Amino acid sequence: MKRSKSIIFFAIFLWLGTAKQSFGQSFLKNLVHVNLKDQKLKEAFSQLNKQTNVVFLYADLEELNKKVNVNMEEIPLQNALNQLLTAHSLTYELDGNKILIQKTKAIRNTLKGTVVDELQKPLPGVTVKVKGKSMVTSTNTEGEFSLTTDNIQETLTFSYIGFITVEKLVHSNALSNIRMKADENSLDNVVVVGYGTQLKEQITGSIATISGKEIQKSQVGTFTEAMAGKLPGVQISQITGVPGAAPSIRIRGTGSITAGNEPLYVVDGFPLGKEALSNFNMGDIESVSVLKDASSTSIYGSRGANGVIIVTTKRGEQERTNLTLSSYFGIQQISKKLDLLSPDEFIDFAIESRNNAWEYLGGKRDDPNSLRSPLYQISPFFTDKDSWVITNWQDEIFDIAPVRDHQLSVSGGSNTLRYLVSGGYYGQDGIIRNSDFKRYSLRTNIDAQPYKNLNVSGSINTTIVNQKNAQDEGQFGNGIIGSMINFPGIFGGQNADGSYPSFRGFGYGVSEVPNPLEFINEYNDKTKQFRTIANLSAQLKLAKGLSVKSMIGIDYNLSQNNTFINGYKYNVPNNPNHVSGTTIPSGSYESLSDLNWLSENTINYNFKLGNNHNFETLGGFTAQKASIEGAGITATNFPNNLVPTLNAGQITGASTSRSEWSLLSYLARANYNYGDRYFASATIRTDGSSRFGDNKRWGIFPSLSVGWMLSNEEFFDVSWINFLKLRSSFGLSGNNEISNYGSIGLLSYSDYIIGGNLVSGISPATLSNKNLSWERSEQFDIGVDIGLLKNRINLVVDAYQRVNNNLLLNVSVPSILGVSNSLQNIGKVRNRGLEISLNTKNTTGKFSWNTELNISTNRNIVLALGPKGDPIISSSNGVSHITEIGKPIGNFLGYIFDGVYNTVQEVNDHPHISTDAPGDPMVRDVNGDGKITSDDRTILGNNQPDFIYGVNNNFSYGSFDLGIMIQGVQGADIMNLGMRQSMSMTGRTNNLGIARDRWRSAEQPGNGSVFKAITDVRGVRRDASSFYMQDGSFLRVRNITLGYNFTSSLTKKLGLSAARIYAAAQNPFTFTNKNYLGYNPEVSSYHNALTPGVDYFNYPLSKTYSLGLNITF
Repeated sequence: MKRSKSIIFFAIFLWLGTAKQSFGQSFLKNLVHVNLKDQKLKEAFSQLNKQTNVVFLYADLEELNKKVNVNMEEIPLQNALNQLLTAHSLTYELDGNKILIQKTKAIRNTLKGTVVDELQKPLPGVTVKVKGKSMVTSTNTEGEFSLTTDNIQETLTFSYIGFITVEKLVHSNALSNIRMKADENSLDNVVVVGYGTQLKEQITGSIATISGKEIQKSQVGTFTEAMAGKLPGVQISQITGVPGAAPSIRIRGTGSITAGNEPLYVVDGFPLGKEALSNFNMGDIESVSVLKDASSTSIYGSRGANGVIIVTTKRGEQERTNLTLSSYFGIQQISKKLDLLSPDEFIDFAIESRNNAWEYLGGKRDDPNSLRSPLYQISPFFTDKDSWVITNWQDEIFDIAPVRDHQLSVSGGSNTLRYLVSGGYYGQDGIIRNSDFKRYSLRTNIDAQPYKNLNVSGSINTTIVNQKNAQDEGQFGNGIIGSMINFPGIFGGQNADGSYPSFRGFGYGVSEVPNPLEFINEYNDKTKQFRTIANLSAQLKLAKGLSVKSMIGIDYNLSQNNTFINGYKYNVPNNPNHVSGTTIPSGSYESLSDLNWLSENTINYNFKLGNNHNFETLGGFTAQKASIEGAGITATNFPNNLVPTLNAGQITGASTSRSEWSLLSYLARANYNYGDRYFASATIRTDGSSRFGDNKRWGIFPSLSVGWMLSNEEFFDVSWINFLKLRSSFGLSGNNEISNYGSIGLLSYSDYIIGGNLVSGISPATLSNKNLSWERSEQFDIGVDIGLLKNRINLVVDAYQRVNNNLLLNVSVPSILGVSNSLQNIGKVRNRGLEISLNTKNTTGKFSWNTELNISTNRNIVLALGPKGDPIISSSNGVSHITEIGKPIGNFLGYIFDGVYNTVQEVNDHPHISTDAPGDPMVRDVNGDGKITSDDRTILGNNQPDFIYGVNNNFSYGSFDLGIMIQGVQGADIMNLGMRQSMSMTGRTNNLGIARDRWRSAEQPGNGSVFKAITDVRGVRRDASSFYMQDGSFLRVRNITLGYNFTSSLTKKLGLSAARIYAAAQNPFTFTNKNYLGYNPEVSSYHNALTPGVDYFNYPLSKTYSLGLNITF
């Protein structure tokens, strides 16, 4: 019974509730009308109450007191309430005939997703904003974002410095993956720095960058040559035209006197030397970063003093497989030929020189050969024109030479595996016959993500280089260029019997001025190189923002050089001092292997405190070791030229060598960013090197830099300045480019005769120095980055001071120690400079025009030299340079040339050398002692330029594009010692064309600057003097490229993704001072800091005209 009563009670309860709900829902269907004119919203409830007898209950809500204008006619009460309340974030609840008005309970929806770049790498710090609202957030270190909104979907905008802004509709029930593309035209983008990347906006140091796309516009053999003129503060000099040769690079001047001045190169994380540059295919390069100030370079410690060049190669992307072919073919020719005396002019010159010398000795100009000593005789060959074989030796030696470059790459991948495989062939024939450079390359880059938190990357680059070497560099008197200039055009290439006419036996040494074709035809100098550079890395994400990375790498290089000089005959007909002979075949073999391994281990932790404090930290250690082994053999007395292997001759020498070096390092870096307005970076590295003394083996290299982004400040409101950042840095870096055993006392074998017997013994060769330490560079930099008119104008200015101290110099020691000097840290040099880079977007639209301009100046001064401060006198085939305190490194040293003595009276009226006579050079008595001695030598100039500059203009119209690159150097002096060799005016060799203006007599003084022809070498005519000084300023058009990009409709018809054809000219024009007489004003024959700017007529540069094609399938 009780159970039945309960069931009845429950049924009645349910009926009453249902009835109540049904009643409420029924009156919501009643038709009502509401008319409010600038009345409070709650007045509507009074009108509705009268029409429905419904009681409206509400608190004193602010929304109900808002005045509204409403006019609703004959609509259901439910619709009326929805229209009245929803717009004001209000809602209602039913309770019988009562309606409760209240605020809407917010419905919160969460929008989530991940933002990545084109390589599917997470992008931290991306700004995520709800379009049209104030709701905003940013991505975390994993690229993830989460945004809570009232709606189930919102249109979000994603903005990130250096990337194109993305706008996308995002739903709350879907996890979105947003992919952003880099904006190549943006002022700010991601820059590769030491052991990582950084937003350009947040960089507080001085770093210049260039894209692989820009590098590949040039038709050259090395990527560094393609960078010439494009980066402020970076002087890139193509000092030789040898096929495949890399240029010389100086970043912010010369900092060391005796150690290396080349920057460190880091390719995909592996530190390398300059010698490796010819082993890389330019088409493989993605970007290059040049680290210039200490805050950027100190992360590389003891190897960062001269700057660091970081090369990043291309990687595969998450996309369908792409097949890309890039190819060009070009023709090279010498960019300039020298003006030389013609055959007739040379004969007049040679006869005149002998007559002048004979007359000076008291003879007569018309004396026959029978009265003359051999040195002054006139060869019948000189006047027997029928015996001459007129030859233009520059045309014989220089040739039009082809150059070709073919590259094929395959790339693609998925979200877990990406790959790029590329192969290339670069072949450059030399403009000097029988010289060339051929490179075969194969690269594989792989990136894999086998697990969510694990990324693995691997790279391997293998190159084979085959090279034929010309006998020219630094061999003016014994190489092709020297013999070509000196060899008269009255001789041909070869006689009928195969012997070579040779300018020997004309009254002077029998070994002088060989026939240039001897070097072309009989010298076989070949180099083969095999090189493999490989690395493997793994990065593991341990937690949010925390990851560790390990990399191992290896660089193996094997180089072999084989030289064989054929035996051949030389013969000089119709010469009273007839000389002929046969050379003996000789050969040599050299082998050098270098095994270099690297291990790097780093940990990164990126985190955020609050809304504005962002930290990026790095720590780690690295170890590197290199082992070098060499061997060499020389042989001679080969029976013939048919078997060039060394075992066929008589071995005359054999040697082997072995050396090692190692480096152990610890490093750390912390970057701080406060609200994208204030930035700071602190770096420290500790290096231990085997090259330095036991007491100074470890060095510490710290740095600190700060930046202030004024344009992100709330108070900064200048509409035409959209980007403004100030930055400053100070830090230390080092230079360890010395010999592997510079701190160790070395021994040498010596032979002595004791008691009539030959005794061998060991004696000290150098003194040990346990305190030998790093050359240290202290650098201060201040800079400003400005973007104007929506980044149509971008300006970067840097001023710096770099002081290099503890420079390594040899110091004299007492001879009782058995050695003459000891290597010590005692020198000091300062460089100060200013760098300006200006990029402008002059026009945009269908026709666009962009300009990139940079200009840099650097001033170098020596602050300390040795314990006594004695100057360093240096020689390049005779004293030519001086380095002293208060002056730049490597000043030219010599006599001041004041013209030519015209009469005996002028000779007597001036301090002179006893042998001086009319027609001889007049030099200044600088010290005023009435004599001409070596004490009258003075500083004549310096090879360091006043400033360097580059201008790059890029135009495009529709599918056509045009690029023009100009590079220039202003104010660099050159000592033209090649000119000295050919302008000795002895008549023993041919001469430059300026010899036409020589002094002949008091009545025919010429131009007053070229001394007379005379066979005897006397006085100071061959000494370094201002006569041989020339202005090395130049403006060179580096590259002109005109291209056409196929339209998408055309490429589709051809079954291609993209296609481009182009025509290009490399080095087509060079403008120099009209008085410059050499081939190339960038030349520096001796390649060292103490003797820069010497022009010995090195291998000339070529100008290249080419046609190219780029295709992507």
